[in-house]
Amino acid sequence: MEIALENVALHLEKYKLMTTPNHKHLITREMSNHFALGVSAGGSAIGFVLVRTRATISQANIIELKIEQKFAGSGLEKILLHTVENKLREKNYHTLTFDCAFHEGETATKEFLQPGEGWSDGELLSYIWITDLQGISRAEWVGKQRIPKDFELFSWDELSVSERKDIEAGYGQWYPENLSPLQEEHQMNASLSVGLRYRGNVIGWMIVQRAARNMVLFKTQFIREDYRKLGRGMLLIAEAIRVTSKIEGMAYGMFVMDKDNADMVRLANKHVAPYVIRRKMFYSFQKALM
Repeated sequence: MEIALENVALHLEKYKLMTTPNHKHLITREMSNHFALGVSAGGSAIGFVLVRTRATISQANIIELKIEQKFAGSGLEKILLHTVENKLREKNYHTLTFDCAFHEGETATKEFLQPGEGWSDGELLSYIWITDLQGISRAEWVGKQRIPKDFELFSWDELSVSERKDIEAGYGQWYPENLSPLQEEHQMNASLSVGLRYRGNVIGWMIVQRAARNMVLFKTQFIREDYRKLGRGMLLIAEAIRVTSKIEGMAYGMFVMDKDNADMVRLANKHVAPYVIRRKMFYSFQKALM
């Protein structure tokens, strides 16, 4: 089989059935820190890899690696990975990471992410739960949440300019990078995402994305430390469930929980677990390029 490697951004029409609108946005936007390499045979796209680069720390991350099913396992994954690695080495990148999900109970490894190729053992980053959204929306705890005095729930599309600046200033101060509500904003749905204020100050958020026609992704949940023990995180979760469950045809809710976000994991095990349909785990693999 004769294959061709190419820049996906220059052949969008060829790869339109394999990529999503978000993929196209990432690789074609002005001053993008993403790139995609594709592999084709006979003029037809059969695979691609999408990479995010972070020049300030000499690190790159593979967002997605996709090969048509009938070609999976034929070595195309390694070809794409090696091409990416060489491209990054030319620009003096030091580290490449690959993040991917595995079903619960599935061995967290892939044939093209082996120690012999320089890859580390996978590190667990987060848990992914697919739930019955309509079922959980009828749970007693969702319906009985009441907003205490001085607290206010609001739709994220109502976030003011000054509040945004305050959140930007708090980056790495009172919330960690991986729980930022401002990351990948082009993917979030502000009208479905929920914020929480206390006496006029933003203290928490539940950031929501549309993952599919019938599924929402509850991606990032955070509450300031001073208010966690008061159970205020439950207000955010319940409100996000109420808002999204009202969308016609919305059947599933996907919860992503950072393994180190102990409060969210505890809440989920107590209140969300009874409505889980499928569980996955998200791992990160790393490779030194120098």
